[in-house]
Amino acid sequence: MIQKLTKKQYNSLVTLELFSEEYSRSYGCITIDSKTYKFSWQSTLIDPQIEFFKPNIVGIAIDQHFCLLNSKNGEFKTFRLFTPFLFMKTFEKELFIVCETEIMLLNPFLLEQDREYSFDEIIKDITVRDQFLTVFFIDDSETRINLNDENSIYITH
Repeated sequence: MIQKLTKKQYNSLVTLELFSEEYSRSYGCITIDSKTYKFSWQSTLIDPQIEFFKPNIVGIAIDQHFCLLNSKNGEFKTFRLFTPFLFMKTFEKELFIVCETEIMLLNPFLLEQDREYSFDEIIKDITVRDQFLTVFFIDDSETRINLNDENSIYITH
């Protein structure tokens, strides 16, 4: 899916750049519907994660970068993350971008951020049931957030 490139190949590739890092050590591109997009990142140990959403929406994440791409019309929006990206999950019509100590909720169809939550502990996993987001941390604690209440106070267990 991702084609790894050398720095020379990356620099000579004339196409849309989704994101790049000033001190990149890894380079790649992805071709979707005969359109090629390039991006670069710092990490040499992990590869970008790519997730396809309906219709024609692609999420690409690595290090402290996340990009939502509409492969049908070529529109995209890049988000700079405060802490390193861990994983992404979808629940109903929202996309959860999970980083070490933050979670961003995005509307992937509008390419917009809905809200964001920050924590002191490192996140291990998340679940959504009914209107509650449960965040599980590496110290075995957990927090519940009412997603229907924008002023919801975190409930820690």
